Amino acid sequence: MRVLVVRLLKQLDSRYGSRIRDLPFRGVGRGVLSLLAHSGDVFVVAPVLVLVWWFGDAPLRTFAVILAAGAVLSVAFIYAIKFSVRRDRPPGEWGSFYRRTDPYSFPSGHAAKTMTLAIIVLGSGRIWLGFLMLIWAVLVGFARIALGVHYLSDVTVGYFVGLLVGITSAVVVRSVGIF
Repeated sequence: MRVLVVRLLKQLDSRYGSRIRDLPFRGVGRGVLSLLAHSGDVFVVAPVLVLVWWFGDAPLRTFAVILAAGAVLSVAFIYAIKFSVRRDRPPGEWGSFYRRTDPYSFPSGHAAKTMTLAIIVLGSGRIWLGFLMLIWAVLVGFARIALGVHYLSDVTVGYFVGLLVGITSAVVVRSVGIF
């Protein structure tokens, strides 16, 4: 079973991921991709959540804490998988920080984190914001593939982990009556 899954993921990467990586992004386009790829960093997400908590009213503060907890949970699952699988990142030059600090690519933590946040927001009933965040999650994953720090399967599985963590978080939060 594991061999079959690995083979399917490699076919996905070979057939479709290489098409994304081979797109001719240069200049401003590459800059936009870089901004998108970094927008899912903990160095961006955490300060935004802190600002929401700091300046928000009590319900918004609670919501910021729930989002932060979901993000931390998704990262914990991702790292457990990453250090079990130990798949090296695709060859490339962009993302030297990631290549030094987190040499494993499978699955994508950025994809999982952004998807988790989007699903929790959708689960809270903030539909328009949740859909915007889903678009953001897709763009972050696309940028990370296009810039060569992830394979398509890394991002796909990251989205799946984020979806599971996000749904679970939203269900738990709803069951205790916070949403």
